[in-house]
Amino acid sequence: MKRCFLFVLLILTFILSAHAQKLSYGGKPKLFESKDGIKAHEVKFPNGILVRKFNRKTEDDKNGFFEISKGRNALGEIPASISIQSATDNFFAFYGDLDKNKSAELVVVDFDGQSLGLGVSYYTINIFPDFQTKSFQTPLTFQTTEFGKDGTFVYDAKANETLMLLTEWGGPDNLSDPKRGDGLYFVGRFFRYQNGLLKPAADKPIYARRYLYSFENERFRTDKSPLRPFLWLNSPKSQKLKIDPEFSLKSLTSEIGVVEKVETINEIGKGDDEGEKVEIKQFIVKLNSGETKTIILSKNPENILLESDKGKIFPEIFGVLPSALSLPMDLNPTLVLGNLEGRKITLNTYQPYEFDESKKTRYKILFHE
Repeated sequence: MKRCFLFVLLILTFILSAHAQKLSYGGKPKLFESKDGIKAHEVKFPNGILVRKFNRKTEDDKNGFFEISKGRNALGEIPASISIQSATDNFFAFYGDLDKNKSAELVVVDFDGQSLGLGVSYYTINIFPDFQTKSFQTPLTFQTTEFGKDGTFVYDAKANETLMLLTEWGGPDNLSDPKRGDGLYFVGRFFRYQNGLLKPAADKPIYARRYLYSFENERFRTDKSPLRPFLWLNSPKSQKLKIDPEFSLKSLTSEIGVVEKVETINEIGKGDDEGEKVEIKQFIVKLNSGETKTIILSKNPENILLESDKGKIFPEIFGVLPSALSLPMDLNPTLVLGNLEGRKITLNTYQPYEFDESKKTRYKILFHE
């Protein structure tokens, strides 16, 4: 009897260990109403962790908020998207050890909205590092498209790890169908969560699938599947690329430099955009030639033209060496590399697009790891 008990215990231990890195899904959010009549939707985990999504506090607020609690103790808040498309019940919450350091992360995924036309769904992913041992901290926050709970967080049983598939729609440089030419592609890249950052999974291919009628029909048919978007990319109709097309195109010039300074500045628009506030995140690079360049990391809103834009470099793509992998267009390199100051870069230039009447030189940047 004792041997039988020990055998069962050993099997249970093995099963728990085998799934140690698989994220636990908190389930569909349920309606919550406080004694004061305030309504929200919540996800409860068995360990007492509670995630609640509230509506705007006042009519003037642009966003709602998530409240993170454990037991009866409120630990902190982060912004949440509230719109006609994104209500308080439209979010996901997960718990699990993403980086295998024996301290589980809390993951909250918010639905931001859906575009017109193609109907692209946008999501914000928040990863609270080492929540199990360090409680509430500022999360790592980034965006993706077409989220699915089992198709964005993809569990690899053999490696006992959960990978993140970040996806975007576009037309990668140097990627076209030999028969059809250029077109719209759905592209996915795998990342690992390590040391509080996102690390490109260089051992995994880049997935690219052209948006043809067959894909469109499949997408609409399986739009609610929790296995999307990997369901769409893990297909014989997808290209599985070992060499990133964004950096396989021959460059016109290539210069090496070092990041001297990273800064955030705020400016006010003029003319038609008079009074509009613009936040600019940029870094200063000293090239080996001795020339200094200012490179834009992000600009919000990006559509407002400023006098200071002249002479600055707006890269199309950021990537990382030695694998020469490009990052999704909306992924800030600081979320992958951390502090950029002192880091070496390669600045590549490319031919203007044929349809670009202004004939502007194109730029792509590779950060050296």
